[in-house]
Amino acid sequence: MAFEGLIDLEILHLSNNYLTFLHPLTLSVLPKLMNFNIENNFLTTIDSQQFIYNPLLYVVIISGNQIRTLPNDLFQAQSYIGSLYADNNQLIAAQTFGANYVYFRNNTIRNFTISSGEITIHIENNLIDKLICNSTSLLTVQRFYADNNQLTNFECIRDMMNLTDLSINNNNISKLTTKAFAKLVNLKELQILNMIKHVPPKVFSPLASLVNLQV
Repeated sequence: MAFEGLIDLEILHLSNNYLTFLHPLTLSVLPKLMNFNIENNFLTTIDSQQFIYNPLLYVVIISGNQIRTLPNDLFQAQSYIGSLYADNNQLIAAQTFGANYVYFRNNTIRNFTISSGEITIHIENNLIDKLICNSTSLLTVQRFYADNNQLTNFECIRDMMNLTDLSINNNNISKLTTKAFAKLVNLKELQILNMIKHVPPKVFSPLASLVNLQV
């Protein structure tokens, strides 16, 4: 109940401390909370009820902790999340939670699930070898950055039809298929610096809007 009485509080920053635990009811007295930052502490978990009393929550920053998992229902009380920052943790799996802007850089994630509502996704510097998605969840993605992972193909990515920026440098992609970019007609920036052994004819032909290409 440290923050009891702060009924109009919209922004709470607890960053750069030595916090190891956040009680599930700590934020329950802050009904108008919109921006929560607990970056650079020593948290290992986030309770599934942590944000249940904060329906207006829009920006969440939990980067720089030691969190290994995030509950699937972490944002059950929110209609949507604007930005979720979870860089520099110890996450082994993650999902986007439908946030518009998602940052999961520098973790140890292997499986990454894309739901719906995302505009920008940053998942650089992980161990991701599998993207989990369905075609309808990909239509809102406009920018996708997945450098330094272990992806071997364009599964899921090839259905991001509204994508404008794509960067998947330093993965395990060794060849490009003829239809790899057939649906990505809105791409303007494409970076796929890998150890590619074969580039088929006209593979980039659908990308008439492209202004920057790095292969």
